[in-house]
Order: sequence, then C-alpha cells, then structure tokens
Amino acid sequence: VIPRYAPGYHPAGQLAEWGSRALGYLIDGVVPTIATFVLLLVGVLIAAGVSASGSASAAGITFGVVAVIVLLGMSAFQIWNLCYRRGVRGQTLGQQVAKIKTVGEQTGAPVGFGTAFVRQLAHFVDSIALCIGFLAPLWDEKNQTWADKMVGTVVVLAPGEAGGHPQQPTGYPQPGYM
Repeated sequence: VIPRYAPGYHPAGQLAEWGSRALGYLIDGVVPTIATFVLLLVGVLIAAGVSASGSASAAGITFGVVAVIVLLGMSAFQIWNLCYRRGVRGQTLGQQVAKIKTVGEQTGAPVGFGTAFVRQLAHFVDSIALCIGFLAPLWDEKNQTWADKMVGTVVVLAPGEAGGHPQQPTGYPQPGYM
C-alpha cells in the first residue's frame, strides 16, 4: 500500500515533527503552570502576612481571593492562547517559538475558535490510555494526534520557517557569492 502523502509532506505544508510539537506543548503548558505556582506562592505569603497581623480567617479569605483571581486569570490566558490564538492565527505562543502552526487538514487555514476549543477538549481522548494519543504523531502517516483526527487538523511548519531557518529568496545570489 502506497501512503497517501510522501513522508512529512501534506498539501497544507511540511508536517511538523513530534519533537517540535512537544516543544510547543511544553511551553504552552509548563510556563503557565510555573506562573500559576509562583502567583499562588505570592498569595500564600500575602496571607501569612495578614495572619501575622490579624486573624487566621482573614488570612484564609485573603488567600482564597488571590487564588480565585490567579486561577481565573490563568484560565482566561489558556483559553486565549490555546483556543483563540490557535484558532485565529494558527499558532499558540509555544507553537510560535517552535515555528509550527495548526491548520485545517482540508483548507490549510487556521481553524477558528470553535474548532480549536473542541480540539482542546478532544485532547482528553489523547490522555485516556496513558497519553498514547499524544504519541500517535510518532507513527501516524500525517503526524496527527487522536484529537487532530477528530477535528480534522494537522500541525505543519510555519511558512518561511522550514527547518527552523527563514527561507532564502530564490533566483538571487547569496551574500558573498561573487
């Protein structure tokens, strides 16, 4: 059986390798997690200061208010980054660093907020069986996770960034050629 696409190629662009996808995912997940932890730690320190000068209940309320603000803020940031930004621009902040983007398999264009949101929800299926769905791009013909297959997306190299280097214009001698 001949594969439908040559390895690594899709009409929407050069398919992103698993390592680039993992890098983008780590940046999108680890950075907000660390920021949340640091901000909650600040909340604990503020509550400890309130507790030292007043009652324990005031400290608990203070920490509760700080925690709610931090968690709502981080949730809003994640929805903006993982759903809005990916849906409208095709890239999360982590994908921008990794020089990859998520596009519709049929259109090659950003998929919109709704599809990006459903894709995020579908990642639950990727994680059900020991996160095997996140590893699926290692053997899948189109380097797709199960969530990608469910919503019809592929992850490709961002234009002009093939191999992590800007593409050189063709037809012109490179600097130092002559």
